[in-house]
Amino acid sequence: MRSDHLCIFCPRMGMGDLITFIGLFKTINKESGKKLIIITKESTSGKQYLLDEPYCADVIYLPKHKRGLLNFFESLKDFFSLVKILKKHNKDEIFVLHSSKRYVLSAILAGIKKIYAPGLGIQNFFVKKNHSYYKSFFQTRLHPRLEGELLVKKIFGIKKTQNNLLVNMKPDKEHSHVLIGIASSGHVRQWGYENHKLIIDYLIKRNYKKFYLLSGKDQVDLENKLIKEFASEGVFIEGTSNLSLKNIFDKAKKGKFYFGHDTGFMYLSSSLNIPAIGLFGEVSPYFYSDNMKSIIPEDEIFGENCIKNISFENAKSKLDKFISLYKL
Repeated sequence: MRSDHLCIFCPRMGMGDLITFIGLFKTINKESGKKLIIITKESTSGKQYLLDEPYCADVIYLPKHKRGLLNFFESLKDFFSLVKILKKHNKDEIFVLHSSKRYVLSAILAGIKKIYAPGLGIQNFFVKKNHSYYKSFFQTRLHPRLEGELLVKKIFGIKKTQNNLLVNMKPDKEHSHVLIGIASSGHVRQWGYENHKLIIDYLIKRNYKKFYLLSGKDQVDLENKLIKEFASEGVFIEGTSNLSLKNIFDKAKKGKFYFGHDTGFMYLSSSLNIPAIGLFGEVSPYFYSDNMKSIIPEDEIFGENCIKNISFENAKSKLDKFISLYKL
């Protein structure tokens, strides 16, 4: 392990979750003077957008963690794989940007001397008070991104962290396409064909003529229906469900703005400095950048399928204000 490298545990669930921590990665790099080895989950696709960043030395994917009694021995094996990874890559200090005790214990067993972690719950018994944010076991948990930010500020004694923009992945000079995010992690976050159709139709009437549908393999049917609906002269609409993530990134770089679901593509757009407005139904929004806005259910109740309680009229009204605010 080179002394100019520092390990970061950031085992988030998906691409959007990991992208929200970019500003913290940049801050840790700047304040420590060390390039980062970022340890995360393969589901974040972190290697696709972090390896080219100047603050990142490497991205390592964790072994897949299987929960439950039936997977006890497999889970134990994976735990010691974590310890092995840490022994190989670090001997001095580590940031654990996650509240699980699993990652702190693996760092202890790896013999790492300085472990910086939120210190929530059981973590509080294993992390030194001056190396954690939470003061006691019983404190109420903050949003994961906020607790990470407050931890980094405390460790380095700073008042402000870096912005969340990607450094080397930049948007194209030609901001030509509206990015419509129809990808969703499950049906509970899906706004539906009729609503997306109405929004695209409304944007066409406002003289936006070029669209990319940011979607995944599970949205092929929805994507095809929307493309068929708007297949006409003067309107360009293209899907991305058959593209690699790298090729989707190339499309996203052309974005004028993003409208759609609360998914990784929304946070990617924001980190490319493309204004983004997202539909939030299952969870309430938490933003860390001034180029992000939200549309929430009128009754402000969040949960499964609550995205369906966002009406087209409500979304259109918020979208109008968003377009006006950013002069799009």
